[in-house]
Amino acid sequence: MLRGSLLAAALFPLLALGSGAGSLRDGRIAYVHVGDGNRFQIYTVTATGAQRQPLTSSRRYSSFEPSYAPRGKRIAFVRSFKQFDLWTMNADGSGLKRLTSTGGEDEASPSWSPDGETIAFAVEKPAAQQGIWLLGRDGGERRQLTTGADDHPSWSPDGSTIAFSRAGAIWVVAASGGNPTQLTFPGMDSEGQPYVDAEPAWSPGGSRILFVSDRGDPAESADQLDLWTIQPDGSGIAQITHTPSRDERDAAWSPDGRRIVYSGSGTFHGASSSQLYVSNANGTKRRVLTHACGECAYVNAEPSWRPVP
Repeated sequence: MLRGSLLAAALFPLLALGSGAGSLRDGRIAYVHVGDGNRFQIYTVTATGAQRQPLTSSRRYSSFEPSYAPRGKRIAFVRSFKQFDLWTMNADGSGLKRLTSTGGEDEASPSWSPDGETIAFAVEKPAAQQGIWLLGRDGGERRQLTTGADDHPSWSPDGSTIAFSRAGAIWVVAASGGNPTQLTFPGMDSEGQPYVDAEPAWSPGGSRILFVSDRGDPAESADQLDLWTIQPDGSGIAQITHTPSRDERDAAWSPDGRRIVYSGSGTFHGASSSQLYVSNANGTKRRVLTHACGECAYVNAEPSWRPVP
């Protein structure tokens, strides 16, 4: 089941989308990599896998879960030391700004609204504060949108709705508030264990929601993770990847919605590692962006694709 992978992801946060010089046609992809002092740090790379650049560096703090603002000029991310807080920085890594400082509270999974004015995020602990919350782009007053162990918010392109993960399924809720609606119903495997759907990512055109799931062929490993899509009304579910030797997750769309980037974990390219891949939106023509080569063999994950300025 996906449960073990979700726990691993909590311990080893992964990728998002980046900035800097590079291909204007394709933008850059920000992601998480093990950096100085064995801390998770944010890097960027072109959509062809070239010009790798670090954006953060610290032997004290880890930085992870980057998320580009709609115009690609700022990145929201999580920085951790004794707790997880939300920060933003310019697309080149300058201009660091702390948005939250809430003692004993862990905030995660920042996601920008389409107008760039609001950041949705998840509170992971304490239990009394768990849920999806909204915060202004510069911090300040915050508003709770859902309650419970919800995570990975993703905005619809029109800004009206937010998809998120809850209790092994994908849900949606109006950005203005109200009762959430369950979108996916994963079902049970042959041993009576529940499948898990998680990590929704709304397509730029609004017609599909990409997510990760361990549903699929009952003959496969119970922990096999693949990418799937579903329409916002809950219809038209489709499997995008099918790779028994690899767990795929952390999926994000290209700005034009024609391609996706995601992480794949397994023993391949000569090492046991997590690497980034780009493919067409339907999963075809996959190619690797990062490689198991020395230090980059360990973790490359949580991608986010920068909108072209």
